Amino acid sequence: MKKEIRVLMVEDASEEADLIQHALRVGGLTFRIKRVETKARFLYELKHDPPDLILSDFGLARLDGFTALAIARKARPNTPFVLISGAMGVSVMIDSLNSGATGCVLKRRLETNLPPVVRRALSAASNGRCASMVRLGRNSSSLL
Repeated sequence: MKKEIRVLMVEDASEEADLIQHALRVGGLTFRIKRVETKARFLYELKHDPPDLILSDFGLARLDGFTALAIARKARPNTPFVLISGAMGVSVMIDSLNSGATGCVLKRRLETNLPPVVRRALSAASNGRCASMVRLGRNSSSLL
């Protein structure tokens, strides 16, 4: 993937944002990230600088993943949305996919799982479909 990916990241911890960016770099992706922490800033960026991809932490104090997902689906329904979580159960992953997330990645598997999930999400979006995808473990992948 040679094109620079415009990423809107919903993340309140700079250390976590650095880990996510590192995983994307290790995965060979070229990107530009804007990081937001609040609903107001998220809405502003969606309107004024639409991203190619949205990456969102699941459990933020000011803007949780499900709220960000609902906003994104309304404002930018064709933009891939990937939830990132430290500990997300399978039922929450299924709920997020059913709510329109393109994928879910556990933080402990960022380097392994984030780049392929991002590539598939962008491919699906470029083909006019935002297929729901989830990486459940190191080697298992399921469409739910």
